[in-house]
Amino acid sequence: MNFETAMVIALWAAMFVLALALAGVLRQVRILEDRLGNPTVGPTVGSRLPELATSLNETDRQAILFASADCGACDVVVPAFLHMATNSRDMVFRVMYDGVASVESQPGGLVAENQREVFSHLGVHVTPFLLLVDASGLVEASRAVGNVEMLRDALGVGVGNPD
Repeated sequence: MNFETAMVIALWAAMFVLALALAGVLRQVRILEDRLGNPTVGPTVGSRLPELATSLNETDRQAILFASADCGACDVVVPAFLHMATNSRDMVFRVMYDGVASVESQPGGLVAENQREVFSHLGVHVTPFLLLVDASGLVEASRAVGNVEMLRDALGVGVGNPD
């Protein structure tokens, strides 16, 4: 076998390995899209959830963050969310954990543990996941918030800065 033939075989082998690596990466991207971008996760925007309606005045809204103790992103997003709660006067902030909570309630932010039934009922299987609900139970926003920037974007301007 001459040098040129060996190089051609080596290049084909390298292209095959790269194709396998690309297939693996694409598979991981599809998995992440399913986890974060699946429109069937959680309640749809515009749906009404009377069980989440508040007895507060009609201008109060709720920001409900669904979290899990074994969620790495939740370890960053939940404290930022609770910090935003201390700076907000027009929204009620609640964190719902599917098991044991890794944080405690703070001024302006309530934490509830063992809410697996609520997770199941609402179809939330990705954490952290944010719902914005008005006082009548109308869902204004429903989305995964994998980092603090996504959380800020979902909550909008004027809610507070967790810096």
